[in-house]
Amino acid sequence: MGCAPSFAIVIDPVRFERESLYNAAGACTFPEMRESVPTGAESVCTAHCSDLLADRLAIKEARMLFETDTNYDELIEQYPQWSVDDINAFRMQFKSFDLNQDGLIDYRELCQVLDEMGDESKEEVRRDYFAKVDVDGSGAVDFEEFLGLIDQVTSSADSAGGLGMMCSRGTESVRKLRRLTFEQQLNYGLF
Repeated sequence: MGCAPSFAIVIDPVRFERESLYNAAGACTFPEMRESVPTGAESVCTAHCSDLLADRLAIKEARMLFETDTNYDELIEQYPQWSVDDINAFRMQFKSFDLNQDGLIDYRELCQVLDEMGDESKEEVRRDYFAKVDVDGSGAVDFEEFLGLIDQVTSSADSAGGLGMMCSRGTESVRKLRRLTFEQQLNYGLF
């Protein structure tokens, strides 16, 4: 009657530990014997993966910091020349600079966006500002460090070449977009 066998097929489960370590109830009788000494390959893999894990944790922390509610009171106290609308505009700029959406802007992303926007500032100026802003020396700028960069380039006398002009132009563009109604945004093809 069909192709199903009339007897139970017994397949031993895959075991990575010796059966003698467990009693009939499945409890480990000698837990100290369960731990094994890692092989050379496991040690290399663990060392390599620990760096990747640390990078991923830093990215996750930066993303969570950016996505959680920003403490506007603290930021306005630190930057009294800005309003809440200004800080929200800077958040939008930060999102546009953060090409891979990991909550961090690295130097490559910054240069790529600046080049696409027509910025003509020199490599030395970009590196100098990036190094000044990357306070923790991580090689990437989070949102609070980005606000420090915006503050530096907008308050400097020469506006850091094209960086200052671009930041103020970008801020004004974001403000204009935020003032548009939903219908106007649809008519302009922004969705």
